[in-house]
Amino acid sequence: PAVVGRADAAADVPPAPLEHQALDGVRVVLHRNGEVRPCGVGGAGRSLSEAMRIAESELLEFRQRHGFGGVDSRNLDAPMYELDALLTLALVSSVGGYLDDPGACHAVKYDTELAVDKSEGDRDGLPDELGGDTFEMFDSADPEEPHQSRVERDAEEESLRQALTDGGAPLLYKFCDAGKARTVVFSDHGENVPLPPRGTDGRAIAGAPSLLPCHFHTREGMRIRSLAHLADVARATSAVCRAQECADRPELHLYAVPVGRLFMFAPAYVGEVFALDHLDRPLAIPLSLTVLSLSPRVLEVHNFFSGEEADDIVQRALTETSETHRLKRSSTGRSGYNVNPTRTSDNAFDTHSKTAMDIKKRCFSMLGFFNYEDEVSDGLQVLRYNQTTAYIDHMDWIDDYSRTQTSNMESWAVGTNRFATVLLYMTDLPEDGGGETVFTEGWPVGQAPADHVALPEALGSVRDSGAAALFQKNSWQEKMLAKCTTRLSYTPRRAGAVLFYSQHPNGEPDKASQHGGCPVLDGEKWAANLWVWNGPRFGPHAPLFDGGENKDEELPNAVTGQFQNVKKIPALDRAQLFFEDTFWGNMYPGDPVLGVNTFWGHRWNVKVDGKIYKTWVIGDNGKTQRFTI
Repeated sequence: PAVVGRADAAADVPPAPLEHQALDGVRVVLHRNGEVRPCGVGGAGRSLSEAMRIAESELLEFRQRHGFGGVDSRNLDAPMYELDALLTLALVSSVGGYLDDPGACHAVKYDTELAVDKSEGDRDGLPDELGGDTFEMFDSADPEEPHQSRVERDAEEESLRQALTDGGAPLLYKFCDAGKARTVVFSDHGENVPLPPRGTDGRAIAGAPSLLPCHFHTREGMRIRSLAHLADVARATSAVCRAQECADRPELHLYAVPVGRLFMFAPAYVGEVFALDHLDRPLAIPLSLTVLSLSPRVLEVHNFFSGEEADDIVQRALTETSETHRLKRSSTGRSGYNVNPTRTSDNAFDTHSKTAMDIKKRCFSMLGFFNYEDEVSDGLQVLRYNQTTAYIDHMDWIDDYSRTQTSNMESWAVGTNRFATVLLYMTDLPEDGGGETVFTEGWPVGQAPADHVALPEALGSVRDSGAAALFQKNSWQEKMLAKCTTRLSYTPRRAGAVLFYSQHPNGEPDKASQHGGCPVLDGEKWAANLWVWNGPRFGPHAPLFDGGENKDEELPNAVTGQFQNVKKIPALDRAQLFFEDTFWGNMYPGDPVLGVNTFWGHRWNVKVDGKIYKTWVIGDNGKTQRFTI
């Protein structure tokens, strides 16, 4: 049916409050997550504040019709989930959308280096996987891999997605909500505010579900949290433009991130700087990132942690005595303790010390998370490399195409895998002491292709220089040393840090992220890393396969926690369980046990009406621990 009253929607919208005039002082430029090139611009027609007020009216009608509560764009403290819905709808609404081209910001095909734009009109002749509603990445030069056909939709979802296509749903909507088969579920998934399924002609799409919106970030990764926050960002953008005496209207660049996906920085050139002024400062100066490489996507992190924090992490590793956390020969893989002859370092884990937690939370803030979410990271892994020790080049992303594990690691679909790695360096090494981090698919910054050095030539050079004397000829260590002298590398320094991504924005593995630890030639190297996953790796939202052999990893100091409300106390009728401040589940009287995977030192809070009623700290009291109120 036609949308009732849509023709007069703009005329009925009340005037914007003074605070919203800030939105009309800028021109919004929209990017897909992780992409430099804009996918949509606005400002030629309707103002953003007017588009937001029209979206409010449209969303209110939809929610009232389906029994939801209302949304008020004039409420400057509106929750960020409502802001996500309003802004997504305001950008491409068929009635009063802000973007000049309502067909902008469709899904794209990725290759290993950059996003290749494939508009609807350019899709003829593409492989079937790329010819329709796609959000995939393929390396055209590589043979097809198993994951390229593994986006498994059931018949119901296939019908729903086809209805969106047939009904002319705006392409941005299909980008924001890629469907159940491609959407990772986080703990806050139920907070997303649904959008009305309408075509570009304004008509409701028969047989289509409601859609979920994107979330929006600034270039520096700051998530837009409310309309008041968006107005503040617009004012700041205008102020910078005035100070620089811009000739044109100020541009506010926003990055749209699909539901269930994580923000990714979008570097444009090597040497580009991202000033993270919105983050707390662990030192007296602001955090910032400098781009070291576009492919792989590698950024140096400045002023991220202090020398004192580095010393504390090392000291804790040296004094740790528990078998699961103490310093010992490094292992590899997700499953158990497996020593690998091509990884000769020692490692320890620091999962819950104050310094480790401060650094982990800092990593999450830098990566664009609004809240710290422990279930999407490993513990802080502390590494020691003595002379001659190294780690062969590898990907942090875990290959499980054969589905040997119960955990679903298919990150391009609903699975979860390692998404980003933050490397922290605790010590300096002598000049020519080795120990660099090398990205073996990248080349030194600024080096012309004609100057690239092949591996046989590089081996000859390190042998002639005497640097390879510590290693057997043709050993993996010698080959690593050769790669370290000719490929993209980062030299460790005390309190230095590097960020790189193991996935593309859509969850496909980025093969260019192959990296390794160069052999230490002189001195002792201490480092640490935090792996951040693209979704929950444990807990109630962790994706699992129904079949496959159960090879779940033996997590250090892991505990199965069981939480339940067993008493009929009226004051606890609305009790809720939180991991620190992250909502986990309801603990109402009569509810089943809430089972969680947790670790020593984790703090679980029971809250009633937002106030902490009880706190438990997990300790060494058995593998299964029960907690009741």
